[in-house]
Amino acid sequence: MIVKRGEYYHYQFQINGKRYRGSTNSTNKAEALRLEAAKRIQCLRNPEGSNGPSEQLEFNVAFDRFLSWASRHVKPRTHQRYGVSAKRLSAHFGVARIERMNTQAVEDFKSIRAGECSSAGLNRDLACLRTFRNWCVRMSYPIGQFHVQLLPEGPGSMRIVSYEEERIYMGHADPLLRDAVTIIVETGMRPGELFGAHGEHVNLDNRYISVPIGKTRFARRTIPLTSRAYAVLARLWRSGKLFDGLAPTKW
Repeated sequence: MIVKRGEYYHYQFQINGKRYRGSTNSTNKAEALRLEAAKRIQCLRNPEGSNGPSEQLEFNVAFDRFLSWASRHVKPRTHQRYGVSAKRLSAHFGVARIERMNTQAVEDFKSIRAGECSSAGLNRDLACLRTFRNWCVRMSYPIGQFHVQLLPEGPGSMRIVSYEEERIYMGHADPLLRDAVTIIVETGMRPGELFGAHGEHVNLDNRYISVPIGKTRFARRTIPLTSRAYAVLARLWRSGKLFDGLAPTKW
């Protein structure tokens, strides 16, 4: 079971009459439950102690194993995100042994990284580090206990492109890019959504384009086509630049 004492949740359980207890170093109940379950498995595999196998791993070595595992168990974009974070995490922790990692080392990383990127970018690295720590626990690698506290993120900055800026950009863009930008401006689609569009996603008769893939149900949507967007898509369709014969292809 887990109980909250102060800021963190603590675990306590018995295996074959032996009591195990300690801090999960987590303020999140769901994460604490996962860590408690991982601790039970670790203690079942290694009843003589709680430090897992005797293998002592450097951070770089352990993280390479984590990335190899992630390539088979997470979505490609998530694995790509882990790879981006790996560059900065490995540069900081390098050859440090994972059993010696602690909260102070994580806070040092946060202080340095905060001067290099936004809070959102830093949080992606910290979330990756937290996932790596939990994976080490599940794999029974002797990683040190440390707390990962994400930073608060603001609403972000957003600026509306003016009609004059749009006119200047369109005047310098090549024809195909101008067509793509017109559709993006008129529909609000992200570049990746537009460039990933297939033939079955566009319905010129009913004047809409669909986005079937997205992280949330709001990202998966059907977008009505304005007159400008419809004109561009219809022209591309007729010219054969949008599709290759009857087989839908990516842009």
